Amino acid sequence: MTMNTTRAKRGAAGRGRSKTGVSKKARRILEPASREETAYEEKKEKVSSMNWGNLGKSGGGGKRGKAGRGQAGPSSSSYGGPAGGAAAASEDAAGLDAAWKEAALPRAGDELKCRHFKACAGCVFDRRFDETPIMVDSSSFMDSLHSTGARARGGAKAASDFEPHVIHPWKPHGWRTLAKLAARPVSKWRGVELGLYSAGSHNVIGIPDCRVHHPSVNLAVKTLQESTKKIGVTGFRQENLDGDLRYVQMAVERTSGQVQLTLVWNEENYRDATPKLQLLAKDLRSSRPELFHSIWVNFRVGVGNAIFSRDPHSWHRCSGPEYLKEVVGPSKIPFFFSPPLFRQGNLDHFESIVQAVVDWVPEGSGVCELYAGVGVLGLNVAAKAAFVRCSDVNSFNPRSFERSRKTLPPNVRKRVSFEAMSADEAMEDGESEGCEVLIVDPPRKGLDKGVMDALMDPDDPNTEALRRVIYVSCGFDALKRDAMNLIGAGWVLRHSEGFVLFPGSDHIETFAIFDR
Repeated sequence: MTMNTTRAKRGAAGRGRSKTGVSKKARRILEPASREETAYEEKKEKVSSMNWGNLGKSGGGGKRGKAGRGQAGPSSSSYGGPAGGAAAASEDAAGLDAAWKEAALPRAGDELKCRHFKACAGCVFDRRFDETPIMVDSSSFMDSLHSTGARARGGAKAASDFEPHVIHPWKPHGWRTLAKLAARPVSKWRGVELGLYSAGSHNVIGIPDCRVHHPSVNLAVKTLQESTKKIGVTGFRQENLDGDLRYVQMAVERTSGQVQLTLVWNEENYRDATPKLQLLAKDLRSSRPELFHSIWVNFRVGVGNAIFSRDPHSWHRCSGPEYLKEVVGPSKIPFFFSPPLFRQGNLDHFESIVQAVVDWVPEGSGVCELYAGVGVLGLNVAAKAAFVRCSDVNSFNPRSFERSRKTLPPNVRKRVSFEAMSADEAMEDGESEGCEVLIVDPPRKGLDKGVMDALMDPDDPNTEALRRVIYVSCGFDALKRDAMNLIGAGWVLRHSEGFVLFPGSDHIETFAIFDR
């Protein structure tokens, strides 16, 4: 049965126009992936007969699980630490500080030792980064779910016979390669200081020597502050809604150490920002041409806590290439990031999660990925899957996704597709129909209602073939709620791990496997 035949049998929810009024034909960015050459029916029968309780345990997930809680594990390379080739390229290309390229796994007794600690609200812990309250809570909660599942499978004596939840720490220094900073005026006439808001206020605290920042970020901050004084650029004042520069975003390309700079400007358009914006961009390029990969501006006016204006027409590229290029994950696929696209702040340790996802996707299974972004997870599993269907609501994602998809071998490329739609729409349209594996990496609020409703309904035609949900969570409270809902609907927590992506904060990224 081909994909087109399968889709033809979907109900009225999969035809015509969606709730947004955009037709399916208009939303589809890529042609549907063909299953004809993959002997789909044979692979489906093979996958359906697999022992799902054992799948994944022979891969990297099982190896990580053997490490004690808060321990490093066998090697830094197993956990996505910086590659030696990337380190050499950065040193040669820009001559920047290479201290961040040391082994990324923390040593016993590691401390933040940052002079901005306490004054800056960015970090709330300066040591024992894998023992913060939320991490203790996550270990207790996930282990209780594992124990409950073991008891249900083997009785009271089996309640302690489970693989414990493991938390993987990360070195506290130099990990942040994506930083968003607020601007405040140094004086009424010229100059800006960049930093973070102090807790519970709009008072900006300068952090020029932040120890979690990649060295390129701190150098770019210093350079930008000097240029604003020279050009006469002023910082945004919340009380009057005046001034020029509101925020900045700095994204570092790991192989070169160069910075993709975004200026959030307090004007409605490019013409109104003239001439200060143009003079500032010119001065930055001339003062440190080796540092800046590209310079962008997002025009943002009015009140509110949002950093960027979400109007697609509010973005303008002043200079440099459109995309940063990052090779992420074991499949060595290049991914392309522009400022409107979501990117992890700690790409090095996020690669540990990508590896775990690849390990737990069974060979030959059909995969659907919701909340896919630029497709980092879905494209990394494409070589071992029968097909992969990705979707995401951000309208900037499709072009980036297609650039990465074109780098795949032809026999893999044709099995991958992308839909520009929300997770609820993708589920309603049947993107998960016929898939055995669902990958979700939702925002902090967790799974959308339509997604959860479909997963809890055993008779839903769009999810009845699913055997595994791979859940990557950045919001632990939402994960607790979603996990209880899934378990109540007959799903079983098979495996879980925690990742300290942001050392110094009380935040945990959780990787969880639910089977049925």
